Amino acid sequence: MAGTLVLSAGCGSPDSGDLTPPFLKSPRDGAAPAPVVSHPCPRCHASAGVRHECGRTQWCERCLRDAGAGHLCKTTELCTKCWGDVGTRHLCGLTHFCTLCREEVAPNHQPARRAAGCLTRFCSQCRMDVGDGHICDLTYFCPRCRREVADQHICSQTRYCPTCSKEAADYAFCPTCSTRLGTRDLSGQTITCTGCGKEITAAEHTCPFTFFCTECRREQRAGHHHAPSPEGAR
Repeated sequence: MAGTLVLSAGCGSPDSGDLTPPFLKSPRDGAAPAPVVSHPCPRCHASAGVRHECGRTQWCERCLRDAGAGHLCKTTELCTKCWGDVGTRHLCGLTHFCTLCREEVAPNHQPARRAAGCLTRFCSQCRMDVGDGHICDLTYFCPRCRREVADQHICSQTRYCPTCSKEAADYAFCPTCSTRLGTRDLSGQTITCTGCGKEITAAEHTCPFTFFCTECRREQRAGHHHAPSPEGAR
């Protein structure tokens, strides 16, 4: 007589119900998700989660996770390479999260002053923070003058000219001897030049008739040049 195989309840018979282990069930399966809890770190004794790093992260009770420097609840995520909380456009080793403008920024970032917004933003092409009016591969942000400038910029003396794409005098000058006379507001006014003593009409940078000479550090008329040095002529 052939033996009969008897299936006991709970061993896979159609009447045994769902056999999925509780820890694999999702809320749609009818089981509540496992609570996210911290545990004391045996090394530093701080509350810690699964991505805890001593001295680099701390447990956030609101987000229920380990958080790094710059953490902003519900906004940033922990980067386990940089060990800081970062934004969506984070580039490891290059950008960090600014909690004021809530964006990823470069090391040269200029933060907000008083109620104004941050002065710079990250340019992914130039891989640095830039200001308003930035032109890739041509201008950069000067933190002292607080604006975009070009190569050979001299603080408090030159400004970027979008017409000739170069640095130009940021002041009024004498069209005769190129003496610096004051702010650009003096341009067009008739005054006595402090350099040559003549009565002149103060001028300002005008493309293409004047340019800023980086050798004599003055705005000069077009055609101005310096004779080559004897060493350079050899």
